[in-house]
Amino acid sequence: MSFYDLRLSDLAAFNTAFEQESISKAAEMLYTTRQSVARSIDRVESMTGIQLFERTPMGIIPNIQGSRVYEISKTVVNEARKFDRVGISGNETITVGVMGKYQTGCLIEDLLEEYSEGKENLKIEVSQHDWPGILEKVEKHELTFAYVGLVDEYIP
Repeated sequence: MSFYDLRLSDLAAFNTAFEQESISKAAEMLYTTRQSVARSIDRVESMTGIQLFERTPMGIIPNIQGSRVYEISKTVVNEARKFDRVGISGNETITVGVMGKYQTGCLIEDLLEEYSEGKENLKIEVSQHDWPGILEKVEKHELTFAYVGLVDEYIP
């Protein structure tokens, strides 16, 4: 599976299953089928290349890798939800600065594209920067949002 095939709804389903430790409970909360949640988890596992849960007769138990992916996924979904508030306020341009791996930038671009569907007056600009570039743009208030995927070389 390609990284580009992953959808925000897959991450949201993964997050809910992680939090509930149950595919059935996640499906109930999301008003969807158990099979739909299971497919979303499969897509996230396929994209990451790792198994994120231990499956048991009593439900699913997140493993260490699943916990790490959950923290990232939770942040991505929460940040994506902020776009709804931006759109409601009438802003016509959203500027997003991204620092981190190229795939992270692509995910943000995909989320923005999905969000902007049907909003003709909304313009979205995504740019990638290094750590000093992100800080400069934030200090100058040139970004609506900044997504920073820290790597060891940038941690002071």
